[in-house]
Amino acid sequence: MARGLRHPGVTGYDVHRVAADGTLTRVGGGTVTSHTVTGLEPDTPYTFAVTARDAAGNVSPPSPPLAVRTAGGTGPATCRVAGDWSSGFTGEVRITHTGTAPLDGWELGWDFPAGQRVTQGWSANRSQQGASVTATALDRNRRLAPGASVTIGFNGSRGAQNPPPTAFTLNGGTCAA
Repeated sequence: MARGLRHPGVTGYDVHRVAADGTLTRVGGGTVTSHTVTGLEPDTPYTFAVTARDAAGNVSPPSPPLAVRTAGGTGPATCRVAGDWSSGFTGEVRITHTGTAPLDGWELGWDFPAGQRVTQGWSANRSQQGASVTATALDRNRRLAPGASVTIGFNGSRGAQNPPPTAFTLNGGTCAA
């Protein structure tokens, strides 16, 4: 799936929901580097973290928490994206098609706010002009049925700051993030 995110010695990942008191509750995981969390309430904040496991059963400390808010309550969205721009700079973006008709080809766009640069990636063609990044579908993932998702990833370079992008577009329309 998302080749390039795996690290030597890691045999699996666990996704955890983080409670207000810091308690971690496992909500999924496995050997792939992405997971879809289901059963979430619309227009609700959630926080997640990831741990890695090795063959000996050792578990890494949790990743920095990722705070998200589920879509809902603000009108229809044509897409939804989620990403992880933590202290290491490997980015992953999941595009979920929330429209009602299939998409045959897609183009995702965003601007980096602090001079970040994409240096390599997977599951999409990429180009960057200044702060603006464009990711386009490959032949194998160009068709998205309503409700379907595709995950793309990249490695990047950054300066002292690494804030995530705040807005995304899909085929020119605004995405809920």
